[in-house]
Parts: sequence; structure tokens; C-alpha cells
Amino acid sequence: KNEMTVEKIFINGRIYEISGVGYSPSGEFFLEGQKIEPNRDKDLLFLLKTSVLCNNAVLSLKEGKWEVIGDPTEGCLIVAALKAGIFKDKLDKEYQRIEEIVFSPERKMMTVICKKNKENVAFIKGAPEVILKKCKYKLKENKIEELRDGELIDIFKTVDEFGGFALRVIALAFREIHYSLIQEEIEKDLVFLGLVGIADLPREGVKEAIKDCFDAGIGVAMITGDNKETARAIAEKIGLFFDNDK
Repeated sequence: KNEMTVEKIFINGRIYEISGVGYSPSGEFFLEGQKIEPNRDKDLLFLLKTSVLCNNAVLSLKEGKWEVIGDPTEGCLIVAALKAGIFKDKLDKEYQRIEEIVFSPERKMMTVICKKNKENVAFIKGAPEVILKKCKYKLKENKIEELRDGELIDIFKTVDEFGGFALRVIALAFREIHYSLIQEEIEKDLVFLGLVGIADLPREGVKEAIKDCFDAGIGVAMITGDNKETARAIAEKIGLFFDNDK
């Protein structure tokens, strides 16, 4: 449908679930089945703020319908943040954008450098396999700690777990910048914030159309930049991948 919805967020071994569908900014946050107030969780709030600052999409209400101007993946991040009371226009005034290192299919990541008061901060989002290789630290209870190898293994397991739910997975990170750095130095020794699991439901009729193609002897391929587990789960939903397939 190309209408993304943030369903899960992973931070420090915890998985938050978010209710609501599509681009309407109405929904609630849950942890272990219990409703929570996101504004009381500093790590969750900082991840959501990062997802909004490292973002070029705009959410607008047009004739009673919420619409995204820009990338749908970025749009759903703004929606998730709004559910926690974080407004992009207000945040953009608080953090002055200085520079953007743009996303590309080769880089699989995007970086935005912002200035707040006299401090410069880089906010980063992208494919987990790319971001995690560049992370040396993690944010835990609003403190920066070293990211251990065992924790990395658990994070990659969560990436696969989210993929098994047919969720597109994005990793978020940041780092403080205390002096002038070249791009390669800005995007290393990052502080890992967490993972976001995004649902994009198949369009109605896709499964039937694929079956018609198979019945007619037509081969069907799905081309995607998603994680392998995500791609496999979506392919299973639409009848493109079966148990004995490779």
C-alpha cells in the first residue's frame, strides 16, 4: 500500500508496541502489554526525536485525511513521534539543521547534523547491518555506555525477529560532535539508540494476481531493499514464497 505504520520499537532489550494504523497520529504505547506514558521514558523519547530530526517528510491534514509529503518511511516516523507528543516543527526550531549527508541505496543510511545551543549533534538512521557496524556505544537510561559484542548479537536477533513479522527494520543512532570532522569520521563510533519495526501492508488483490500469474505460467519476482527475513515474510503473505522454496 506504501502506507507505512510503526508497530514496534526495540530499546535496550525492551520491545515497545504502538497502536494505530496508517498516518493518523492517534495511538498508544505499550510495554509488555501494559499501556505506558512515552514522555516518561527518556531513551524512547530521544529515539523518537532522532527519527524526526533525521527526516525530510511532512505530515499534513487535507480534507480530513492525514497525508505524507515525502518518503512514506520517514512519514510514519513523524506519525509515531506525534503519538508521543513530539511535533516536528517545534523540534526543528529547537535543533537548527546545519548539514545533511543524504541517503543513497549504496550508503543505506542518512545523517543530519544539528546545532542546539552551542553543541553540534549528528542524528543517523538507516539499515541495521550498516548502522550497527558503526556503533561503539549505546544509550541506556540517558547515559552513554559501551556496546558489547553479546548485545550486538541480541540486536541482530531482534532484527531477524522483526523481519519475521514482515516488518521493515530501521536502526537509529547519534553522536555528539565537538570539532570539525570529515564525513567518514562523523559516521563512526556512533551511539546506538534502537530499532524501529515498520509495517507496510500488501495491496488488496495482490495475492490473487500472483496466483493468476503462476496459473498462466508467468514467473513473478519481488525486488526489494528490505532485510532478507522481512522480504521472505512478505513474500509468504502474498503467496510468492513457500516452505520448500530457496
